[in-house]
Amino acid sequence: MTYDADYYSGKNSGYILSYRVMRHPVMWRSEKRHIARFISGGDALDIGCAYGFFLENLGDGFNRHGIDVSEHAVTTARSIHGDAMRFDVCDVTEREPFEGQQFDLVTCFNVLEHFEDPGPVLERIAQCVKPGGLFYARFPFKDPLFCRDKYHHYRPAQEWIADFQRHFDVEMVKYVYTLWGKMSDIPVPAPMANFMAIMLRRRGGE
Repeated sequence: MTYDADYYSGKNSGYILSYRVMRHPVMWRSEKRHIARFISGGDALDIGCAYGFFLENLGDGFNRHGIDVSEHAVTTARSIHGDAMRFDVCDVTEREPFEGQQFDLVTCFNVLEHFEDPGPVLERIAQCVKPGGLFYARFPFKDPLFCRDKYHHYRPAQEWIADFQRHFDVEMVKYVYTLWGKMSDIPVPAPMANFMAIMLRRRGGE
């Protein structure tokens, strides 16, 4: 699969609107609120960073790094943000990002569902998190009604949580229902949800 310019906008996009709409702060307000409950600064890594818009909204309190498998996305992120953040083309399933550096906060949004077998991915992600550090993820675990599905693999929420718990302790879980994206998020009980937001802490920090 190639995540080129057509993936982020246009008729073949995985997004109903151009990905550039994600630059607006309103798109990240719930993520910032959840993260602020647990951490306010440190070294941060966003896996699947695309154009770096989450890191931009995360703020200057963090030393911000982003990786993506897409050369197009990383080139675009570098052109938008300059030296304010570091970006690298990296497939986290194949090598450790940034020479094996570990981070206080690792995030990924709408990334995990792209892997048919997420187990090895989560193991590598855990290696990126400092002991006692945090991993925050948001992803669909059921098919959103108006979301194209050719890039995604869906699994029940409890299967995801069991996989996470091999490496992390669960600090927070939020469930939402969305029709086509973040602007339509509705908090709901787990049986009605199709998206999960979860905060995890890597064991071994004490």
